[in-house]
Amino acid sequence: MVGFVSLKTLNLSNLLSATAYTAPEQQLGQLTPASDLFALGPTLLYLLTGKDPSGFYTSQENGVRVYPEYIPGVSPALVTIIRKLANPLLEERFVSAIEVREALGKAALSGEGI
Repeated sequence: MVGFVSLKTLNLSNLLSATAYTAPEQQLGQLTPASDLFALGPTLLYLLTGKDPSGFYTSQENGVRVYPEYIPGVSPALVTIIRKLANPLLEERFVSAIEVREALGKAALSGEGI
């Protein structure tokens, strides 16, 4: 049975944590397949570290972006994949799940590990 969360149980930290998984265009109500792919980047960060992915966002370069290179032991190939998944610019992201799968496969076969 699926239940609904009472609005009284929501708090600001839960809301801020959820936005770490949400693409910028999705926050504006504009959904695309790339919006779903965006969420894979923060999900990978969580799976790698067990930490809230919002802690991996910082304002450098061209605005707020995710920086997985600060995670010890993560291969450069996986850093590139996570950064591309969670890129705030829609046109800079992967266009399909197949493209993500291929990139992950190449990273796994590269000898660098993932």
